[in-house]
Amino acid sequence: MFVKDYEVFRSWWKRNRSPNKGFSKSYRAVSPLGDIFQVDYNFHENLVKLSLSLASEKSKSYITTIKNGTIIREKDSLNGTSKSLKKKFVPFKNIFSSIPDKDILSLLIGIYEISDIQPDLDHSEKIAAIPSFDKDSVEKKTLSFREKLSKQYASLKLRVLDDFYDSILGISICLAIYLHYFDFVLLGFALGFMGLFFGSIDWIIRNRNPLFLKVISFLFTGGYYFYTGYTRF
Repeated sequence: MFVKDYEVFRSWWKRNRSPNKGFSKSYRAVSPLGDIFQVDYNFHENLVKLSLSLASEKSKSYITTIKNGTIIREKDSLNGTSKSLKKKFVPFKNIFSSIPDKDILSLLIGIYEISDIQPDLDHSEKIAAIPSFDKDSVEKKTLSFREKLSKQYASLKLRVLDDFYDSILGISICLAIYLHYFDFVLLGFALGFMGLFFGSIDWIIRNRNPLFLKVISFLFTGGYYFYTGYTRF
């Protein structure tokens, strides 16, 4: 396998959620011809499931289950029969050898001639691969770093301002309610509601994790006033 082929095959693999229950990792690759390769991994049992669906064999797939580096089951999913699938998987050994996960690959070594040895660069490629100092590249990386830093600062500034405005608005509304009703129970309920409300705004509308301190402060203070008002009378 040439290095370019290895890089292409490796780029096909995308991590996704396993359709099989109990598997903590799952990778899926699709070839330009439409062949589908699926690898599912169960960490606790050292279990790997290989799935192969060929575009030329519509609605038919082949599944191999491997435990601790040993094949324990091979079957044709269309009719559920058990048979050797070596002839089906070996032609795609390089694709499975390119999966970007060392934990999974370590359990597949030797199965269907799958290997973890990356292809060696030839002499010309090794020379081309030697890093050289490029002033323009360094400047671009520096600018990119500054842009990222600037974006992060702007995002942090916006986050602080949003949380500050939320706090001021929430306290103002709760204070207005208390000054109107002079009821600690109602004040406590209002503060708790504001904590949940602003937490929901962060989560649903602003599409970010709520500030834990802001939400807890409203809920804790609301709980205090609610308890005080409830036990006072």
